[in-house]
Amino acid sequence: MQKDIKHKKKMLLHMNGNEVSLEWNKVRKIEMELDDLLRCEEVFWRQQSRISWLKDGDRNTKFFHVKASSRRICNCIRGLFDVGDAEFSEEEVKGALFQISSSKAPRRDGFPVDFYKKILGMVGEDVTKLCLEWLNEGRSMEELNHTLLCLILKVKKVEKVSDLRPIVLCNVIYKCISKALDNMLRKVLGSIL
Repeated sequence: MQKDIKHKKKMLLHMNGNEVSLEWNKVRKIEMELDDLLRCEEVFWRQQSRISWLKDGDRNTKFFHVKASSRRICNCIRGLFDVGDAEFSEEEVKGALFQISSSKAPRRDGFPVDFYKKILGMVGEDVTKLCLEWLNEGRSMEELNHTLLCLILKVKKVEKVSDLRPIVLCNVIYKCISKALDNMLRKVLGSIL
């Protein structure tokens, strides 16, 4: 098909370059044949692209992996500023920790919130540093972002979802970060609404 297209184009150039040529019917016929060949080529390439898509479209190809990875990077929060465009401070993190209601049940890390509140003098610097790294620098906290959900029976024979009491066990550090974000959003949303 490519050879035919090249041949027809050469013929047209030769005939159009020749000023004395009066074979207009022949020129018109070659132009129509060239148009048909170009349409056939377009259909061929459209079919080839569909074949490639059907063959590779649903695979985890490098193309799709790059697209998904770049989207994940765009959706990642690298850092947050509070209302006054300032980074989160140690005081805000410690305040968030003390706002978390004390619980008798330990969190997923095995320690209740009261434990952190009581030994804040010893581990406070490490806890606030860890929280601030996530809040201000966007450090990955995948190891902290795990929650355990337990369903406790309220009655002996469960028939409805309301017969279950959900208990959510989150890491205290995760709860502290969430509370600091909650406090910041309350300030922002209060001024917007």
